[in-house]
Amino acid sequence: MPALASQARIFLALVLAPILFALPSPKQTSENVQEPSSADSVKKTDLAFLKRGVTTRREVEERLGWADAGIRFDRLFLARWMLSKAHGVLPRYALTEEDEVRENNRDWKSESVLLKFDSAGLLEDYKVLDGAHFIPALGAWVLATGYPAVDLSQPLELSIGYPVAYLPLVTDRGRLILTPDAIELAGTAHGLPGFHMPRTSLLKVAEDHWWDTERGQINCRLTFDEKLRAKVSQFPSANPMLLRFDAQDLVIFLRYLAQSGYSFVPR
Repeated sequence: MPALASQARIFLALVLAPILFALPSPKQTSENVQEPSSADSVKKTDLAFLKRGVTTRREVEERLGWADAGIRFDRLFLARWMLSKAHGVLPRYALTEEDEVRENNRDWKSESVLLKFDSAGLLEDYKVLDGAHFIPALGAWVLATGYPAVDLSQPLELSIGYPVAYLPLVTDRGRLILTPDAIELAGTAHGLPGFHMPRTSLLKVAEDHWWDTERGQINCRLTFDEKLRAKVSQFPSANPMLLRFDAQDLVIFLRYLAQSGYSFVPR
């Protein structure tokens, strides 16, 4: 009997093996990229529930908390996600750097929803923004909602990320030091040179989508005037310079710019 059982197992293996090998293998995707169903995509990005003067902040947190960028201020809420015809909707941090450059993931587009609340916690206004309009809108609403002025009685340090090499991407952490009249970028362990510039040398701050793959992180391009072009030309991303901010630190940075005379009107 044991011999017959063994022969039966061998027979079944020989018969089933060609069938199993002929079956198509499942599609391989990054462990961070889960392809949502179209129903999930529509549900997650449906903003019809937003009613000015009616919707509460708690409702917004319950419905859009999955995409919360992490701004810690009761009057503002920022949700960010990626859209793809092929893959649906994902939070900004769900894609890896490798996912963003793969051939089949090049159609990812970013979208941000900025919401403003009144002192009672009711929705006052909201905007759906693309990259070109995101920073000007965020900066303007930081002012409009009464975000506290930045205390510059002592230099204020913000932690930032910086690419020190590309292909492959090598990143480092640095410090952006703010004073009433100047901005300083401190050097880092990878040899990033520091530099000092008058605040007025900063002409423009804009959102950038490269390397934007961590929750609560927002990449920005800083454009300087001609006087600083030579000084920053030694940087891997020179002018505009690419920096990664924590969402809350970006709000602080924009508030700092506003109180030092920077205009958020696109130039």
